[in-house]
Amino acid sequence: MQFITIGKPPEYLRLTAVRQPPDSAPDFVPRKRRRYLDAELRGRDMTAKVRLDLFDEYGGLVQFLDQVAAHWHDMDNWSMAWGRGNPLQLEVIRGPRPARGPDHLIVHIKLHHGGQRFWTLETSLILSPEEFEAIARDAHRLTD
Repeated sequence: MQFITIGKPPEYLRLTAVRQPPDSAPDFVPRKRRRYLDAELRGRDMTAKVRLDLFDEYGGLVQFLDQVAAHWHDMDNWSMAWGRGNPLQLEVIRGPRPARGPDHLIVHIKLHHGGQRFWTLETSLILSPEEFEAIARDAHRLTD
């Protein structure tokens, strides 16, 4: 699998596996153990892209998605977050359930770059628990 997409156009987050790391990678983590993803966030008629250097095991992203998929039903009045120190940050909140309506998850996504020109793009997506479980499954195939 080359990429996974969270959400649907016009607002989405696309994560693409980068199989060949750049030659300019720092040496403190061995080259063969480094893991990269390209993140593309589309929201509010803007598109932002950044390469994520997630080191070993993709920085725990897959485990985070698995935990949310497994425990979303226990998320009353609290949320789960990933990537506080990364250019990509995810926060998942269980949305309030409308009367006899379906459960849903609110995914807050923040993508930023701190280079010479600092920028930030944030958006929120609403997903069903089934959609989120499919994303977690696809993340395993993306990172294998």
